[in-house]
Amino acid sequence: MIYQDTWEKDFYPNGGIKRDKSTVKHIERIKAYYPGGQLKTIQTKTYRDEYYDNGSKKITYRWKKKRDDRRSGAFIITKTEYDETGAAAGRMVYEYWYSDPIAQPRMSIQQSDWIDSFEKFEAGKKVLSVEDMDTKDFLKKYPDDTDEE
Repeated sequence: MIYQDTWEKDFYPNGGIKRDKSTVKHIERIKAYYPGGQLKTIQTKTYRDEYYDNGSKKITYRWKKKRDDRRSGAFIITKTEYDETGAAAGRMVYEYWYSDPIAQPRMSIQQSDWIDSFEKFEAGKKVLSVEDMDTKDFLKKYPDDTDEE
């Protein structure tokens, strides 16, 4: 098997590191920083965390691989969103199915295949809860709840 490993570093004009990214054996690892030096994004083999510029968590992604056979399976992705105070604002568990082996999932909800569960919180209370729904149906029914950058 041939791998094309890459390493990239981007800098701000003041010399601070903007992004440090590497891809080794199809595993993408990222560390991105705000201009002041605070951590903005960190991604490893099994998770991705995004932070507000004040240092509190914005979004966390955690995933596990579930194989059906040697080549196909699914990634079970848990996405948790937080408000700027650190309180949970939403939680979603969704699946990304694959037929060729891949090392990491696509984290976009629009590219996922199935929504296992979705919960939305306001002021610490659950205001919306959805379970077991096709992604296309979910996006039609709840288009405002899938804001992605």
